[in-house]
Parts: sequence; C-alpha cells; structure tokens
Amino acid sequence: MKLCPVCGYHNTDNANYCSQCGNLMEAAPSAGSENRQKVQLKLNFGVSLLSLLLSLVLTYVLTTFFHLPIYIFGLFLPFFFRVKRSH
Repeated sequence: MKLCPVCGYHNTDNANYCSQCGNLMEAAPSAGSENRQKVQLKLNFGVSLLSLLLSLVLTYVLTTFFHLPIYIFGLFLPFFFRVKRSH
C-alpha cells in the first residue's frame, strides 16, 4: 500500500495518483511532506479549539441575553467541527 504524502490515504501499490486527494504519488515521502503533515495537524487542532471556543461564546450569548435553553450549544457543534480526520 502506498501512503499519500499529502493526505495520508492508503492507496493501492500501482496507484499513480491518490484516490482521496488526487495528488501525484511520489516514490518516497520527502522530509518536507512530513513537516507539512505536522503543520497540518497543528492547524487542525487550532481550528478545532477555536471553533469550540466560538461555539461556547455563542452559546453563552444566546443563553444569557436571549434566554434560550442551554441545549442550543449542541446545535452549533456539528457546524464548527468539520475538520478532516486523517486515516
């Protein structure tokens, strides 16, 4: 199985392009691609944390000022957590 250097998807051995992201498959992943994956993971974590914080603030505002019930928080979570998970 070939591992895509961009998205980390496991492709067949004879694949020239990644089935997940369409990236041209390299013979071996370079050091730059490993570094790019680490940066992407940090970015995904940052976006997840920021989205959770934003949903908490929005829930606080809606429950405090507009007197909506607290379960409104559960309605915002699916919209903010759309971060692509690695395989």
